[in-house]
Amino acid sequence: MNEIKIVNLITGAPIIAKVSVEDDYYVLEDPFNILYVPPKEEGGRPTFTVFDMTVLSSESEIEVATKHVMYCNTPTPEIIEQYNNMLLNHLTPIADDD
Repeated sequence: MNEIKIVNLITGAPIIAKVSVEDDYYVLEDPFNILYVPPKEEGGRPTFTVFDMTVLSSESEIEVATKHVMYCNTPTPEIIEQYNNMLLNHLTPIADDD
């Protein structure tokens, strides 16, 4: 079963994706790299920017060896909702070849 998780790699890069675990690797479906942007002014709120990791690929999944993952955690309900909204906005119609 794929659950939405934040996967933190040993490189420090956090990724949000639908995650399943195979023998010795994680399968990340619809992965987005998360970039933290500090507040612009004192007392401001930080922001986050995401980048589609498969934008140049014909596939929507990547595999990451378990040895490259430091830890996984479950995002807050608000982050899950934002992730799902990103996926809905990211969809493109499939051409009908009829």
